Amino acid sequence: MSNLNIIPKNLILSSTDSVRKKVLDRITEYEELQGVDLSKTNFLTYMINMISLLSSDNASALSLSKRENYLVTANFPSSILNWASYLSYTKEFAKPAIASVLLQIPMDFTENAIFEIPMFSSFKAGSIIYTNDQERFAFIYDKASNTITGKAISEVSVKTLKILTQNNVAYTAVTLKQMEKSEETHTVPYDLQPYQPYSFPLNFKDSLAGIELYVRGNNVDPEEQWELAGSFFDMGLGEKKFAFKYESAEKIRIMFGNDVFGRQPTPGSLLRVVLYTTKASKGSVIANTITKMDRIY
Repeated sequence: MSNLNIIPKNLILSSTDSVRKKVLDRITEYEELQGVDLSKTNFLTYMINMISLLSSDNASALSLSKRENYLVTANFPSSILNWASYLSYTKEFAKPAIASVLLQIPMDFTENAIFEIPMFSSFKAGSIIYTNDQERFAFIYDKASNTITGKAISEVSVKTLKILTQNNVAYTAVTLKQMEKSEETHTVPYDLQPYQPYSFPLNFKDSLAGIELYVRGNNVDPEEQWELAGSFFDMGLGEKKFAFKYESAEKIRIMFGNDVFGRQPTPGSLLRVVLYTTKASKGSVIANTITKMDRIY
């Protein structure tokens, strides 16, 4: 308590005792009551204590709000973000930068040709990679008319590309995202016990933009996609879901249920995890810098 005597008058602290000391100092100074022990006046003491308590609570709430605003954006094992994930709170995935790119296709074909730019082809601006994550682009060259037609094909739609031809070069505009795709495979341990939760770590770079998980009972069975849950406790009994939590800035842990929460994967099952990562706003590039792409065969 003796340290409270040296608190600067312009400093706001959140503890009840420090607020009480400042309230007493202000009353003494304002009412010119130097030498009067205000703590001995019962009603005044009660009012001062109540004001101190309310002020302390308010200051603590403001302080915690600022701290949480920082911690929910930090990827640390003991952050509020990870603790809150047990209550179904998760932060959103990072949003990739988007760019429109003008494709140039030299029409130097000697015969009719069909070619395609597959999904998740790499378009590069130096070391920064953009990709077509939603559509593949299919083209047909007709030698007789010396024209190229093209379509943007997704899982749900087929759109005709607008193609302009000038000086024996075809041009068309497409939209890309600054995002990379990577995959890892894991095998569920054969000695996994009933009701035993199973998890494994995954490393990544930059920021997470999405996660997909596919489960295959063996090499013959078809893959089955499992849904991403908000948290471990968001998985209902027997639901084919998985969850994840951050263990560091570039490491997550994939978590499965145990047949009480969620569904335990069958021992020996094959797991394929697809990670989408992005540099987010740091991946934005200026015009005319995306100049290279994967080779087309």
